[in-house]
Amino acid sequence: MGKFCMQCGKPMEETHKFCLNCGAPAAPGTPAPAPVQQPVQAPVQPPVAPAPQPAPVPPVAEPIPAVEPAPVAEAPAEPKAYTVVIAELKDADALEELVNAKAADGYRLVAAVPNGTSNKATLFFELK
Repeated sequence: MGKFCMQCGKPMEETHKFCLNCGAPAAPGTPAPAPVQQPVQAPVQPPVAPAPQPAPVPPVAEPIPAVEPAPVAEAPAEPKAYTVVIAELKDADALEELVNAKAADGYRLVAAVPNGTSNKATLFFELK
């Protein structure tokens, strides 16, 4: 009866002092060991491909020029204010004096509408 390696279970010659398979020292007159069970290896899973990454955005070659803000439009002029004056006009000098007085206040005469056959008229003045 031959001897067997105590480490790996392979048969050995009686004269060998070390196992030729694993290098373990041989024990004299050892019986054959029970077969060594190899550990069960889990099946090898194929590698998982990484998720595709979006393409990198290339850097802008030239900086984007600053945009000048649009000029702010002036606020619309306030609605024109009208002053209505009903005046009794005795002569052309009276009309001229009234128009000059209103002009001094920042108004200008827009229209003069006579009131029938009287000396009175409705005068419309606009704010300048």
